[in-house]
Amino acid sequence: MVRRGLVHSLLILVSIGVLSTGAFAQTIRIGIELSLTGYAATYGEDAKRGTELAIDEINNAGGVNGKKLEAVYEDDGGVGKTAVSATQKLIGGDKVSVIIGGITSSAALSAAPLAKENKVVFLASFCSHPELTGPGGYVYRLGNNIREEAKTAGRFAARVLKLKKSGSLAATSDYGRNFAKFTRDSFEEEGGTSLLAEEFAVNANDFRSQLTKIKAKNPEILFVAATVKEAAQILRQMTELRMKIPVYSSSMFDDPLLVKLAGESAENVYYIRVGRVPGEEGKKKEKIFNKKFKDKFPGKEPAICAVYYYDGIGLIFTAIKLAGETGPDIDRGMRKIRDYPGLTGNITFNEIGDRDIKNVTMKIEKGKPVEIGSTSSN
Repeated sequence: MVRRGLVHSLLILVSIGVLSTGAFAQTIRIGIELSLTGYAATYGEDAKRGTELAIDEINNAGGVNGKKLEAVYEDDGGVGKTAVSATQKLIGGDKVSVIIGGITSSAALSAAPLAKENKVVFLASFCSHPELTGPGGYVYRLGNNIREEAKTAGRFAARVLKLKKSGSLAATSDYGRNFAKFTRDSFEEEGGTSLLAEEFAVNANDFRSQLTKIKAKNPEILFVAATVKEAAQILRQMTELRMKIPVYSSSMFDDPLLVKLAGESAENVYYIRVGRVPGEEGKKKEKIFNKKFKDKFPGKEPAICAVYYYDGIGLIFTAIKLAGETGPDIDRGMRKIRDYPGLTGNITFNEIGDRDIKNVTMKIEKGKPVEIGSTSSN
């Protein structure tokens, strides 16, 4: 009886093991790196919501190849060292074949080479550093190369707004310094003059000293590189100092939180947005997405990272359908994708993993972003 009971118990354990293995095999894990703490946490929270919405949609429609997608989240804090640890855990512990991350350049520049070395696809959402991508596959970028954003900003200010004198105010980060440098270069190539370049520490909240110097120089436009919370404080303090200098920034300003925090101080601010699907088709797509987002997250508005991570999940889903679910498979699938109909526009990656992007200039008017035109960076 003891022997028969022991055999019966072992059979039960084996059955449980088989069922557990079978359940796990029905799931494809996707690593999600984002900033849930630190100075970029607002963007990370927004990205997580976009991820959840996309995965729910795909799973509710049957998943991919009979399997469900599972997001495995890791907080990179927007910092390179933390991003390395997060990537190591996702690759070594969670055994993912693909990671979506890269809200900050510091995190992406540290995580992407490690992923590539292990034949894991790294899809950067928002990182704009010009050195992120290159030949050899496995690393792709959904957002702008900061050099191209800056060219667009400098040329729009000179060619469309017809301005001649600029200044800059930027965070002491890769993103901040690169945007300030490249906008200055672009503006000067168009015949403009840069009067001064001021910087501030990441996560600062008092910019009066820098703004006072800028006011004294009286530039015709101020190029600003800041997170949305920093930007709101900058704009409010500009109002306090009675500065009427127009502000132009990158796609970091593409966030409803800017107007919510800055109020009327955000009026007439210019920023770059990646061109969406044009015409009625694009409006319909955004309307559907916005409704689904608000239904799932009451009281929340989708900002730029929600849109990028939503598109990122859709791209990974498509790559798996095209080629398979291992790292090399997903890499082949990403290379095959042509004109993927994303919220951020149609997506095709070039030979170094970047995508062709049309940048448009937005202007905040009566608390709402309005598209006012585009100037090619080419």
